[in-house]
Amino acid sequence: MMLVDAEGLVAGVFLALEDGELLTGGVPLTSLQVGDEDIHGLVQIVHALLVVGNHLGLLIGRKGSGLLGNEFLSFLRIGFDGGSEGDVIGLVCILRRFQVERELVKGLRDLFHREFQRSIGAGNGKGREAEETKEGRGGKLGHRGKDGGKNRKDKSRGNGLIFRMSGSRILVVGAGFSGAVIARELARELDTKVLVIDERPHVAGNCYTERDPKHGIMLHKYGAHIFHTDRDDVWTYIRQFSDFGPYVNRVKASTRRGVFPLPINLMTINNFFGKRFSPKEAQAFIAGLGDPTIGEPQNFEEQALKFVGREFYETFFLGYTKKQWGCDPRELPASLLKRLPIRFDYNDSYFNDRYQGIPIDGYTAIVERVLADERIEVKLGMAWQPGMESEFGHVIFTGPIDHYYQHRFGRLGYRTVFWEQAYHEGDFQGNAVINYPDQDVPFTRILEHKHFAPWEKHDHTAVFTEYSKETSPTDVPYYPKRLAPDKALLAKYRELAEAESRVSFVGRLATYRYLDMHQVVAEALDFAPTLAAAIRENKARPAFPAAAWV
Repeated sequence: MMLVDAEGLVAGVFLALEDGELLTGGVPLTSLQVGDEDIHGLVQIVHALLVVGNHLGLLIGRKGSGLLGNEFLSFLRIGFDGGSEGDVIGLVCILRRFQVERELVKGLRDLFHREFQRSIGAGNGKGREAEETKEGRGGKLGHRGKDGGKNRKDKSRGNGLIFRMSGSRILVVGAGFSGAVIARELARELDTKVLVIDERPHVAGNCYTERDPKHGIMLHKYGAHIFHTDRDDVWTYIRQFSDFGPYVNRVKASTRRGVFPLPINLMTINNFFGKRFSPKEAQAFIAGLGDPTIGEPQNFEEQALKFVGREFYETFFLGYTKKQWGCDPRELPASLLKRLPIRFDYNDSYFNDRYQGIPIDGYTAIVERVLADERIEVKLGMAWQPGMESEFGHVIFTGPIDHYYQHRFGRLGYRTVFWEQAYHEGDFQGNAVINYPDQDVPFTRILEHKHFAPWEKHDHTAVFTEYSKETSPTDVPYYPKRLAPDKALLAKYRELAEAESRVSFVGRLATYRYLDMHQVVAEALDFAPTLAAAIRENKARPAFPAAAWV
């Protein structure tokens, strides 16, 4: 086993500067200056040392552009002795060009001695051991400039510490349900520090709720969200963080033929055709409407025509689908329609799960409480930047997978939505959600938010009229289109992701799937123990949840 004099290594960096050379070989001292960003970069040396395993491999080389967007002269790459040189943990900037004073170097060196001692006391803590090296004092750099360090006087003042850690700080990108649940579970499973970042100024992602400042109505700012699940463990877990009011989503469709309940059920069928069918009669009637010439449906339109016939298709699905997805239904997969059931009873609940409800305090409060752990730090208004992964033992990325790879192969297709907001006195439409399927109506649906909390009473009402459009680079992506070209792109990004050793992709955007909240929470709960075990046992870490590609 190679023993590493950690503090001596840090001191050795400054030793190289004091001797008039940069570690990468002979850059004159007079051509350098230190800035605040460089101080941050150098601190990473200390932090990186706190997460290495028993064998520290040190490589020093040149890099044209660095972690913080400046031009850096070199980087340190620190890796585990896991049999793989690609098992990389740190990418650390050294210094920028200008003039550097010897006294400043001395001051920086003293700063790092203090930072190093502070990190020992306040770093990860549990699982870290320190022991004296047999070599005692003296920096041990894997490379020390042109002469390899053979003729250099050893001025470093290291204390010869070696660190073994069961885990290291984890970065979670995204403070929605995926990121929050995984952050909490990993912090608890590994007893480790977790940093959660989100580019938005709030947690909870698209589930964000807030009180309307005018009338106190709880608003679902990014669209309607009803929590529903059949899993006992998911329902038990989520109710730790809020009481839930009972709520059943009963959607209506306003068409030129009238207003009907959705999903299509016995009431819809009887009202639409002016009949009084029993369940058995309705089933036989609908079967007779289907197109018998269609075998296995190849697209959304064929699926609809085969199972509900042209009248139902053109009234409830054709126009709404074109507005929602911005394309001909024949371009969409048949599986999309399979999410919408047809019922031959009078059950008009949009969801069929045993547990359904909406949190009385809103979804934002739930996510805040999930993240309320002393081991978790949350930084809002902080966007993911390439290179951040070098500062952490592992990264969980919940944003769009193509964004992580800077759209190397192109952008995956999404639809996004936006709203026109209005206030009214009393009750505007008498229901939380009413769809507008007709093609000549430009919007897709209207949401009346006070009806999402029937246990509250308000004299006024807030109404959101929802429109759908293609997603631009500055829009929030909502619904993955998953057309054939998108799936081809996804396969390329998936291949890149599966080659990662310290990055996992979780959630609807990172796996490019349509997932409801309960599915997101369930997948996070299932994935966290698997990932934690891999980190704890130093085994291969999964890039995706097991169900991501089922």
